Amino acid sequence: MREYYGSAAKKYAQTKSKKYLVNPAIFRLLTKTKQSLRLLDLACGNGDLIDEIKKRGYKYTGMDISDDMLKRARVDYHDEEFFLADARTFAKKTKVKYDVVLINMLMPALSKRNDIKKVLVESKKVLRKNGRILVATNHPCFDPYMTYGLLKGKRVVTKFVGYFDSEKKFEVGAMLENKILQFTDYHYTFEDYIKAINESGLSLRFLDECEVPAILKKTDREYFDCKNLIPTFLIMELTI
Repeated sequence: MREYYGSAAKKYAQTKSKKYLVNPAIFRLLTKTKQSLRLLDLACGNGDLIDEIKKRGYKYTGMDISDDMLKRARVDYHDEEFFLADARTFAKKTKVKYDVVLINMLMPALSKRNDIKKVLVESKKVLRKNGRILVATNHPCFDPYMTYGLLKGKRVVTKFVGYFDSEKKFEVGAMLENKILQFTDYHYTFEDYIKAINESGLSLRFLDECEVPAILKKTDREYFDCKNLIPTFLIMELTI
């Protein structure tokens, strides 16, 4: 997770894929509300989703393991609430119950399969009755590890074995506002996720595979053609 600390944290920004694929899928599931619902942004980073979340009527709280990322968030959003914690043990740090827990691209950064379950169990502890957990993650079939093995994907460093080789480490260079930042992530299968969901006492209610917006046919045809070929991200909506 070194990319979330020190000088790397200062460089962190939205990738094109988060902007055009992941975030729109998240907000399709975060419909506008007038009920003063509470949302916890787990592994919130620099808080770059705050504005859109608040536009939809949610009371925001952000949590991250990196104090460097939270420093950025507190500078840009000094009126919002943040706290420092590890997503695998965070429930004891808050007495608040939330209507939505958003886990945005945290799971690929976890090096152990059982850590997925730990994060889900902690999230369930702070969830209100009828609450939801939204998990945004790499698509297990077509994450950078798999696209490297199947399609010789660019800017990926790993030793490819096969789809069922869970916890396989890979490094990928992501373009962030004309800068390339190296991310270290791990490959997990659909079975890994479903098993963690079931063992956490949660249910998979809905799945969004982050379809590329049609408007990009006109504005960025090269990117559209690339991302329309295979799904590279997904959002899972979980309930108790």
